[in-house]
Amino acid sequence: MSDDQTKPNVNASKPKVKIFSTNWCGFCKMAKAYFESKGIAYEEINIEEDQSAAMWLENQGLRGVPVIQFDGKDIVHGFDRPQIDIMIREHNLA
Repeated sequence: MSDDQTKPNVNASKPKVKIFSTNWCGFCKMAKAYFESKGIAYEEINIEEDQSAAMWLENQGLRGVPVIQFDGKDIVHGFDRPQIDIMIREHNLA
């Protein structure tokens, strides 16, 4: 599946997860694999191809990837598995 595509939605009523990433980012690959292993749908946004997304991250003061956004508001910066698990529970994704 190419960049900027939404992964198959496991449950349409669940909040959307966005992963801002790059092709070369190892932690981004780990984050995507982690969500896939849990059966959680996500949208991948490659910030090297989507300049508006890159600008949005910069305006938020976020440098580096991955940046994982839950339900359009809560953000985890980096592949912080304990924090990701907290967000998964808070957003009823698991």
